[in-house]
Amino acid sequence: MKRPLLILTVAALALLSCAAPALYVADAEAEIDVFGAKLLQKTDMKEVNGEKAVREPCVKGYEYVFEGLKISIGYGFDGKIRKITTRNPENSVYAVKVGDSYETGRMKLLSRGFGRTEDPFRFTKADFSVTLLANESNFIFGVRAELLD
Repeated sequence: MKRPLLILTVAALALLSCAAPALYVADAEAEIDVFGAKLLQKTDMKEVNGEKAVREPCVKGYEYVFEGLKISIGYGFDGKIRKITTRNPENSVYAVKVGDSYETGRMKLLSRGFGRTEDPFRFTKADFSVTLLANESNFIFGVRAELLD
């Protein structure tokens, strides 16, 4: 009797561990509001809200920069979005917005299941991270979400 239960438990844990990254990515899609950009999305966002991107090379792919919108979207060589950075107060990443205090941003991320890292401005959850870009007055001037390698 104990052996079938053990096999069932191991199988359930294996399925959950495989599904966990997909659940976190779905969570990230719902929590990132940057002009429709989503992590792992394969849509080529060369133009956003009528503004054309400036393409810049990057070590892990390339980045589209939209200076007027104060955002950049980083792509991997596979054409999928791997990084989204915003300095636009209209956008949010896990409810964190430009203008929030560092402490407010930190608490929002921790309450949404992010863990701390050695870098006090970077928080991780499963296979991605959120970095708070804060000034010397501890106010957030930008937020970056990116896949971890």
